[in-house]
Amino acid sequence: MTLEQIDLTYLDFFMNGDVTGAFRLLRAEDPVHWQEKRPGRGFWSLTKFEDLLTVYRDAQSFISGKGVTLHFGSDEE
Repeated sequence: MTLEQIDLTYLDFFMNGDVTGAFRLLRAEDPVHWQEKRPGRGFWSLTKFEDLLTVYRDAQSFISGKGVTLHFGSDEE
């Protein structure tokens, strides 16, 4: 299985697919995964517990109601 083969919007995947293997691959190779439902539209999936806790504990920074801004890299330059 490759990252390109994982479709978290396909319900049959959760009934008949290798869900455990897919999430193992996501955690290893793409722990903050963008699942595109159609071009430019989709959702983020966080697959590591530590990342989920970070988001859960900081609801002010991780809010989607006003749009999404991503920061990559260090704030120190």
